Amino acid sequence: MILEWCLLLVLIGSGAGAVSSLIRCAPALIALPSFYFFLPLFDVSFDEVMLPVIATCLVAFIPAHLHAWIRAMQKGQVDFQHMINFAPGFAMGGIIGNSVIISDQLCDL
Repeated sequence: MILEWCLLLVLIGSGAGAVSSLIRCAPALIALPSFYFFLPLFDVSFDEVMLPVIATCLVAFIPAHLHAWIRAMQKGQVDFQHMINFAPGFAMGGIIGNSVIISDQLCDL
């Protein structure tokens, strides 16, 4: 079971990296649906595992996103004015998402 699980993780990670480099999208957009479809094959409860899977995918692909962003900055493809304009929305989304998760966890207690 451990060997199959490790093989699945390696295949999903390498597949997500290859496909995301071909179509220029975030690797997490490929990896998360793959986990959604393949987790039931291992009799793993989707509700128990999905939050750690999402967090792991986001953290694992940060270096790839930073590398792509640095390359785009070097080519002059980053519009800094749009980044400044969208920054308050990103901050508000983070705060609202955090408060929703915390309130949901408090309701479960």
